Amino acid sequence: MKNIKRFENFDEEVSSNFFDFNRTLPVVSKSHLTNKCSCQNCHNNWSVFNKRDPQNCPKCGSEDISIKNSSGDTNDLEYLGTLGKKYEKLDQSSYPDVVEEVKRMIESTIERSGGEIDTFVDTFIKDSSTIKIEGLINDSDIYDFYLKYRNSVDEVLNEIKFYDEVPSKLNSFGLYDYLIVGTNRAILEFVKMINPV
Repeated sequence: MKNIKRFENFDEEVSSNFFDFNRTLPVVSKSHLTNKCSCQNCHNNWSVFNKRDPQNCPKCGSEDISIKNSSGDTNDLEYLGTLGKKYEKLDQSSYPDVVEEVKRMIESTIERSGGEIDTFVDTFIKDSSTIKIEGLINDSDIYDFYLKYRNSVDEVLNEIKFYDEVPSKLNSFGLYDYLIVGTNRAILEFVKMINPV
């Protein structure tokens, strides 16, 4: 998506500098290109992927075959328009419960140590390794946070392409370490979503 920066049309005036996803074709999954074939005589079943439908059974040679298109429901299709939305900036409205919980923890931290929420958020975003949020200090606290909000954490990590990174480059050599590092990265993203009052 980095390489698709602008949609240019020389016939019309371009209203924006962004790629126009309305002028694209859908991406099709494998199941939409696969047909299920069944022989009525020998009861042989087989699949044909992205080819012309067969005229006879490959096992017995009978022409008495039935062909079913195995295309799933429309959820199997992924349109480029929705693909573009995946790369939009993460926002608080996608994860309101998690962002509110993190905000509550930050407010609790500020009550004990003093300061303002917007200053804390800015400082945390700049260097999250030196600043700790109350309730997310120990690895066990971070693990509990992951268990409570695992779906949101996994979604955020997927959106920021965390799972594409090699665990050894993150200095995590075990599953538990990897989970803690990933959850910390997700917490940083949730903090970025907080709108200072």
